[in-house]
Amino acid sequence: MAQFASGVTVITTRALPASSSVAIVKVLQRSVDDKPHEHTAEEQREPRQGGRMETTAAQQTIDAYFAAFTAKDADAFVACFADDGAIEEPIGQPPKRGQVAIRAFITQMLGRFEAVELVPERTVINLPSAAIVYTGQVVGKDGRSFPTQGIEVLDFTEEGKIALRRAFVG
Repeated sequence: MAQFASGVTVITTRALPASSSVAIVKVLQRSVDDKPHEHTAEEQREPRQGGRMETTAAQQTIDAYFAAFTAKDADAFVACFADDGAIEEPIGQPPKRGQVAIRAFITQMLGRFEAVELVPERTVINLPSAAIVYTGQVVGKDGRSFPTQGIEVLDFTEEGKIALRRAFVG
């Protein structure tokens, strides 16, 4: 895990060659450095209403999210979202908003599979958002297994719940 002064946290769950890790971190840091955001003095002094979410809260939600998906547990999946949370999938389509819509979406999606295993490979947390690159294996109802990969982009509420999920699935 690497924590930058900019607030970006990079978490790698799979061992990478040292040269790859260094190159990825340099690219991530350069992208953050190229787009600085300076907080006003008021922003620095005034705590956010409800407190500021910590990186650990975001990581706990991410862990619960992937565990629920892999367990095909719709209730646990929905519990990761704010009451008015939303899922935008496919990208560009109107979001499915609210826990009832999210439950319907995930129940339909998971119902197409016998088994799902998603493994977060790389997580970049820059609160209030995170991007997670994952790989996985899916077993269809016909018993055929196929690989999957994608990127999840999650925006969080101050309470650490998911406000918006955007998925790029390949």
